[in-house]
Amino acid sequence: MTTRVVLLGLNALMFIVFGMGFIFAPATVTPMFLGVPAPAGDLLVDMRATYGGLSLAVGLFMAYCLYRREHLYQGLLVSFLVYIALFAARAIAIVAEASVGQPMYQSLILEVVMMIVFGWLFFSNKKT
Repeated sequence: MTTRVVLLGLNALMFIVFGMGFIFAPATVTPMFLGVPAPAGDLLVDMRATYGGLSLAVGLFMAYCLYRREHLYQGLLVSFLVYIALFAARAIAIVAEASVGQPMYQSLILEVVMMIVFGWLFFSNKKT
């Protein structure tokens, strides 16, 4: 197994577990990742759909790219693009809000690291 396969597999698993957590146990996962209690009503439905559904779909696509090895680089590219988008959106939100908790800065750092890792995996010597 190559580094690309292992890291894409772990990333897929992380997105799948994250998505399932927000779909089936948002009251437990929301404070763990966001540092606030889970909302109720429409906001909770939207959180389950957005955080849960979208994360699950992205993770399943990455897993599919592992299963069909000819799509490995598409999975790496999606991972890279997801972390770029998360980083950009979070950075803009942090600047706009000016007062955010430590979990937001920790997530920002993680997104930078993952962006670099998946960028390197995608753009460096494309041998599987």
